Amino acid sequence: MATPPTTSTIKVALAGAGWAGQVHTLAAAAVPGITIPAVATRSLESARAFAELVGGEGVGIEELPAAADAVVVATPPTSHADIAVAMLERGVPVLVEKPLACTLAEADAIVDAAQRNGVAACYAENLLFAPALDL
Repeated sequence: MATPPTTSTIKVALAGAGWAGQVHTLAAAAVPGITIPAVATRSLESARAFAELVGGEGVGIEELPAAADAVVVATPPTSHADIAVAMLERGVPVLVEKPLACTLAEADAIVDAAQRNGVAACYAENLLFAPALDL
């Protein structure tokens, strides 16, 4: 299980450097004490290029848990469950971009991994408090 940070700095690694990953990066930059030490994408070259912009290191997905206190999963939806479960199995809390998963079975696997390992898992919902749309 990931050890809680002992300083005021929280290391949040990023899986995915597309549009959603960039939005999460901008949000993290606005919060004092958050750093992005590592970025992973489908292409290590892309990960390294984006990581350089945010002051981190481009790494493979399997290297994210060692680099961070938490991981933001902002990859294409078909990979959300696999990455989230892998991080949770290593004891690292995750924030998963919506949708949480593509199937109920995948969502259940994320919840089960979080409960089994005693770590937090949540999904990013930007419209939680917005009024319902009347179309």
